[in-house]
Amino acid sequence: VDVMKKTALKFSIPESDIFLDYEGNSTIETVRNMRQNFAEKSLVFVSNDFHLARIKLLANRLGIKNFAIHSAKYNKGRYFKDSYFFFREILGVSFYGIFLW
Repeated sequence: VDVMKKTALKFSIPESDIFLDYEGNSTIETVRNMRQNFAEKSLVFVSNDFHLARIKLLANRLGIKNFAIHSAKYNKGRYFKDSYFFFREILGVSFYGIFLW
């Protein structure tokens, strides 16, 4: 979370426009926290590229209308565990998309 803040500040995002979700222990908790605290604002969700589909699904399901998603740049090449992350996201999207509602 703190690294994301540092990056946003580096790109001249005003600190007052940055929300850091230290209570979000899962993707759904973070998206819910954003909806509860900033429903009337335009939001940009920044995460690893493999989380973006799940974030978009959750934001749409939770009724967040004005949002964008953005992939954080990973500077050390591809992830060592790409297959694991891909499989995990399939399970996560399936769980959130089917069982949660």
